[in-house]
Amino acid sequence: MKLKALIVDDEKEVANALRLLLTYTCPDVEVIDVCHSVVDAIKSFKIKLPDILFLDIEMPGGNGFDLLEVIDKDKLPHIIFTTAHSEYAIRAIKSGAVDYLLKPIDPDELVTAVDKVRKVKNSELKSKPAQKGSVAIPVTTSKGIMFLNKEDIIFIKAEGRYSQLFCRDEKSYTVCKNIGEYEEELSADFFFRVHKSYIINCKHVVKINSTDGGFVEMINKKEIEISKRKKGEFIQFLK
Repeated sequence: MKLKALIVDDEKEVANALRLLLTYTCPDVEVIDVCHSVVDAIKSFKIKLPDILFLDIEMPGGNGFDLLEVIDKDKLPHIIFTTAHSEYAIRAIKSGAVDYLLKPIDPDELVTAVDKVRKVKNSELKSKPAQKGSVAIPVTTSKGIMFLNKEDIIFIKAEGRYSQLFCRDEKSYTVCKNIGEYEEELSADFFFRVHKSYIINCKHVVKINSTDGGFVEMINKKEIEISKRKKGEFIQFLK
């Protein structure tokens, strides 16, 4: 099972050492990002949604527990605390952490911690009920048909008879399907057509500016206009 990991530690050398240690001891763990502050970690997490969060506790500008407070509980990854301070162990376990590793990190203890995550993930997959409807949509490209997870789509832009899908991996796909078709297809999945040219995934909205008609800022920093006639309906949809 491939696992995506985010490392959060204000000490760059320590973070890089952990990345290297994971490469040698847990080759099935892909480190998708390394952050050195809580603020950067929040931004990275919203875009990349890791399976494991290797989290330091004491950092400038906020500690590891502060980060857990702002993460959507439904999307909370499996936490492995990495710290030089043993006094936080009880609080870490109470926060739902899978494990608690003291620095310098012992390779065997790291492997054991990652194995715990694997077991929990496997248990979740076995017990997860079948979802109603498809979570992916087919996208026809020049290379054939691929399937995009709806969760990965940030917004859709109308391009005449075509549509352009912008995704979390910073890629975009132009497909031979108009935006009206997507409006109907995705209406039950927290997507909303805020403008004649745009459908947004409301789960990826970072900020709403209500000046004039207003606009939304998405997680990829794109600002999208909300048409005046859609504003009231949009606010009600979010409620």
